[in-house]
Amino acid sequence: MSTVSLLTAESHFRASMNGGSNKDDSTIYFMCNEEKQDVVIEELGCYDKKEKSIHIGFSSWFNFDILATRDPSIAVIGDISPKMIDYLDLIKAVILRSANRESFLKNLTEELNYQSEYFFLPKEGAVFFFENELDRKESWLFSDEKFDVIKHMYEDDKIMHVKWNICENQMFLEVQRLITENGLSVDTVYVSNIYEWLKSADDQSGFKRNLRMILEVDSLLIDAFNSLSSEVKVGPPLRITRKESILSDGLPSFEKERPVKRRRLMQPIVHGHRHRLFE
Repeated sequence: MSTVSLLTAESHFRASMNGGSNKDDSTIYFMCNEEKQDVVIEELGCYDKKEKSIHIGFSSWFNFDILATRDPSIAVIGDISPKMIDYLDLIKAVILRSANRESFLKNLTEELNYQSEYFFLPKEGAVFFFENELDRKESWLFSDEKFDVIKHMYEDDKIMHVKWNICENQMFLEVQRLITENGLSVDTVYVSNIYEWLKSADDQSGFKRNLRMILEVDSLLIDAFNSLSSEVKVGPPLRITRKESILSDGLPSFEKERPVKRRRLMQPIVHGHRHRLFE
């Protein structure tokens, strides 16, 4: 795919999208706290790579882990929050002026601290987010080779950032046209745990409809979902769903498991007193 084509697409996408919102537009997720990141990255490395492929993703940081593993031809990363797009744009700018992964992390930390008020940083500063990234095996900053995959994609204008409401189909139609015109195949789609934020039936239906539109046979859908009805103290676990055939919609279950009710047993009466067997 030509650089001109991708740059034109990015400019067109940004100009055409005003977006709706399912959550606060000022929300920023600097890192990914979802569970099983190591498991998903290892599994992604087991699938054959495609010749001309596209990665489609939402949110921010974990997309780079996926890209460093799959090395697709191009990538489109979107989010409904304008500040998330600003964060992605900042990551790109810092990558392009950094010689290596160590200098990138140092430069990004300094930039975020400088703009701490805009990005709502905690009092600990940006170092709070990135302290283990150079040593985290599944991270795109774990090795020079992984970092170079991302840097070369940005140098060649192969990654674009767009404001994107996943429940509306306009952007999906635009991306579908980009795929068709350039003979691309959809390799990976990452949607984080967006579904858990969707409260209306219309938004949930739009989310599923748009994913069905974009997924192809052998496409890998990566999402995070807590199947338990109770809340979890850590991030929801990641999972991969592979579209097996043209007859499959390629979507996982989004149903919550019903909690098992504990049966209360009658306490036996012995010599006129109830013996407590269960609290």
